[in-house]
Amino acid sequence: MTSFAPIAIICESIAAIVVNPGVPAASLGELVAYAKKNPGRVSYGSAGAGTVSNMAGELFKRLSGLSDVTHVPYRGGNPAMTDLIAGNIPIMTPMMDQAVIALHRQGQIRIVAVASEQRLTAIPEIATAAEQGYPDLIARLFVGLFAPTGTPQPIQAKVEAVSRQAMQDKHLQDSFATAGFVTVANSSPAAAVSYLDAEIRRWKPLLQQTSLN
Repeated sequence: MTSFAPIAIICESIAAIVVNPGVPAASLGELVAYAKKNPGRVSYGSAGAGTVSNMAGELFKRLSGLSDVTHVPYRGGNPAMTDLIAGNIPIMTPMMDQAVIALHRQGQIRIVAVASEQRLTAIPEIATAAEQGYPDLIARLFVGLFAPTGTPQPIQAKVEAVSRQAMQDKHLQDSFATAGFVTVANSSPAAAVSYLDAEIRRWKPLLQQTSLN
C-alpha cells in the first residue's frame, strides 16, 4: 500500500468450495450437514498457508460454524487438487480456472459453490455461496496494474489510458470469462485504491481471529 501506486484492477480470480465426488454433498448446506455428522474427521486442502485459497476455507468454516474442520496446506493448488481427486482430502478451496471447470465437468471433482457476488460466465450452472445462504462468503484474488510509488504521473496516466482501452475489447473480455475470471470494468487509480481498502477491511477481522497455518 505504500511501495506501489495502484493504476487499475483488471480482473478477479474467484475461489470455490470443491469436493471429491465421494462426498455426499452437492450444495453448501449438504456439505455443512456432512461435516457436522463427522466431527473432527473432515479436512480441506488449500494452495498453502496464508493464500486466498486458505482464507476462503477459513471464512467458510467461520460462517458455517465448522471450527473442527482441519486445514491441510499444500505447496500450490495442483498438489492439493491431485489429493482431492485421489480422495486423500474430501474438500478443497481452489481458485477457479479452466482446469478446475474441466475437472468438474469430467466428474473428477464437484464444485458446490463459487465465492463471488455473481455466477461465473464460464460455468453459470454453479450457484454462488450467497445464493446458498452465505452472502459473506466472498473470496477472490485480483489481477491489477501497479507502478512503483514516485512514478511520474504522466506515465501512470498513459498506462491507465491504454489499459482502459484494452479492457473494452470484447475478445479480451471473453478470454477472461472463458478462463473463469471476472472482469472489473472501468477501473481507475481511485477505484483501485478503494478496492484495495475494502478488501483489507473485509479480511482484517478474519486474519486477526484466525491462525492461518
